[in-house]
Amino acid sequence: MSATTADFARHPLRLFQGAPLARRLVIGMEALLASSAAVAGLMMVLRTDGAWLGMSVELLKRSPFASFLVPGLLLSLVVGGSNVFALMLTVLRSDFARLASFVAGATAAIFAAVEVTMIPFSELQPLVMAIGAVVMALSLAPARQR
Repeated sequence: MSATTADFARHPLRLFQGAPLARRLVIGMEALLASSAAVAGLMMVLRTDGAWLGMSVELLKRSPFASFLVPGLLLSLVVGGSNVFALMLTVLRSDFARLASFVAGATAAIFAAVEVTMIPFSELQPLVMAIGAVVMALSLAPARQR
C-alpha cells in the first residue's frame, strides 16, 4: 500500500510502520543529510566569512573560493536539495526513490571528498562520506527489504 502526502500529514510516524530496517535507515540518514546540509549551507550564505560555523576564510586558501558563499550555496542546494528530494520520494514510496537515494548519497559523499582536497581535515568529512556511502548501499537493497 502506497503512502500519500495526506496520509503522512495525518500520521507522520506511520511511514515507519512495518517498514523494513533498510527503509527506516535511509529515511533517517537522508533527513540528517538534508537538514544538516541545508542549515550549514544557509549559515555560510548568510555569513560568508564562516563565523557562524566557527570557521575562517583562511580555510579556503587552497580552494578557488574567496568566501563561503558559493560553497554554502552548493552545500544547501545540491547536497541538501538532493537529499530532500530523495527523502520525499522515499517517504512517498515512489518508483524513483531508490535512484534518487543513490544519487543523493553519492552527492553527499562526493561533496565531502572534494572538500577534503580543498580545506583542512575535519571529523565531519569522513562521517558524511560514510553516511553517503551507506545511503548508496541501502538504495541498492532488494525492493522487498526497502
